[in-house]
Amino acid sequence: MGSQNLLVQLNELAMERFEKQHDFICLTKDVGRLLDDYRFNVAKIRLTNGYQASLEAQKNIVELEPVYRFNVLEGNVVEVLGGNDSGGSTKPKNSFKPFGLLENVYVRNARASIQKTLPLIAELATVRAQLLDLDQKYYLAKGLHEGDKQ
Repeated sequence: MGSQNLLVQLNELAMERFEKQHDFICLTKDVGRLLDDYRFNVAKIRLTNGYQASLEAQKNIVELEPVYRFNVLEGNVVEVLGGNDSGGSTKPKNSFKPFGLLENVYVRNARASIQKTLPLIAELATVRAQLLDLDQKYYLAKGLHEGDKQ
């Protein structure tokens, strides 16, 4: 009877793992689509602003401040915090505008794509941690099942 309960537990863990894998794959596709959109907009920026002007705009500034931060909570849950939410300064020292004050639509679209990607990346990290936890539970239960057979 104990072996039967163990098989039921293994099946439940396997089904839960398949559901989490499905979520992980769907989130990965969404992140890939948004990153493709970002790359498309960056290519359009280079065409509209000129390739050389786009390269000159990418300056190396040492004192850049983070706009977003990731925080890992209990249970391996990852959340996205804004730059000001995490104790950063209220106003950045250098307002870095690599494409000038009047940015074209492709710059805004590229920035929006990246901003949409960050929460999905946090969710991906959470689902990945849940998958690893399920793997540990599954292999532990499978080891118990193999021990019952012998």
